[in-house]
Amino acid sequence: MVELDVNGVCFSHGSTEILKGITFSVGNGEVVGILGENGSGKTTLLRCINDEYRPSHGSVIVSGFSHECLGDVLDKEDSVDVRRFSVSDRAKILATVEQSSHQSFPFTVMETVRMGRYSRTGIFDEDSDDELDLICSVMEDVGILEFADRSVNELSGGEWRRVMIAQALAQEPEVLLLDEPTLHLDISHQFDLMDLCREIARKRDVLIVVVTHDLQLAARYCDKVVVMRRGEIVSLGPAREAITESMIRDVFHMDSRVSYDETIDGVNILLIGRSRPS
Repeated sequence: MVELDVNGVCFSHGSTEILKGITFSVGNGEVVGILGENGSGKTTLLRCINDEYRPSHGSVIVSGFSHECLGDVLDKEDSVDVRRFSVSDRAKILATVEQSSHQSFPFTVMETVRMGRYSRTGIFDEDSDDELDLICSVMEDVGILEFADRSVNELSGGEWRRVMIAQALAQEPEVLLLDEPTLHLDISHQFDLMDLCREIARKRDVLIVVVTHDLQLAARYCDKVVVMRRGEIVSLGPAREAITESMIRDVFHMDSRVSYDETIDGVNILLIGRSRPS
């Protein structure tokens, strides 16, 4: 069972302290939401997890991962700081879908998803039958197999986001990091995408970490949440315990009504309006 341990992570931009001793542990098969207002440090934390940013203090440890296809140096180690992975080895453990708008380049959906295999097969290797089966399986799971031959330039925002998730899953990661995956999507596509995240986590036994500012989606779909304010964790745990009316008032400055809904097996949030200073 893969486990991600974030231990006392601190990070600064120049003299500005962004993250202040972030600590939490999560495991595979879970959907974990990182919540907070703009500027709370959510995306910076994600970039520390995937080693795009190097913490000034603390560590990000991955344990229980598969050693298949990893470099010999790490072959016998069960717990590894992400900073010690090579670029190709890290891509086999951690995959990231960045916050991005639709991009334009002359590739088909199939070709774009195929790019996710480069860390394992190389750019110029021919696709074997097993490789093609894996790529098609990922595309089917994500719901894009039917337009495999379409140009990515023809896709809607929601379709493009699914292609990017499929490309990341083609890496066969054990941890999938998503930065604002529902950004700019209409409400039905937001729910579709979060349904997909939950399904992928369960079916592929992948740990999914989602950065989002959408309280209602996180409450409904995330098994656990990490709530941040000004670079610190202010609430942590299962969504039904960590998302409370008092937390929403303190962090998001909104009055709300929070309840558990058996129909959706999740937390419902009714946002009433901006809270008034007491």
